[in-house]
Amino acid sequence: MIPKSAYNKRQDLIFTGRTLVGRVGAKNQQFSDHYFAKIPSEIEAVLREVEHEFLELGMPFKTRHNEVANNQFEYACYYTDAGKAIDQNLFAMELLKELFEKKGYMALLHEKPFMEINGSGKHANWSISYVD
Repeated sequence: MIPKSAYNKRQDLIFTGRTLVGRVGAKNQQFSDHYFAKIPSEIEAVLREVEHEFLELGMPFKTRHNEVANNQFEYACYYTDAGKAIDQNLFAMELLKELFEKKGYMALLHEKPFMEINGSGKHANWSISYVD
């Protein structure tokens, strides 16, 4: 999540959803202090709205927490069929973009929006099992 004002200054973010030019940030995620920190209150408020919408639409999740990269957050959803999980993932990304933009933030959903910094873990975990 980044402020919309910062996003609007970057043509590369606007057109591609990731940085293409510039320098690597002075502080990377080498100390993982973002991972163990409290989610900023303005971000947490929007995440609560997102969670309410998830539950209203029957998209249960277990937890949300910071990820290693700054301003990166994760939801852990409950297991469901692969097709349903992918549909929910796509809908969740649209919902995140919509609700954060209303609050003045842009949700960058590119897998690696900033050079040399961990990106989105945007994925669906799956397993194959055999039942006799």
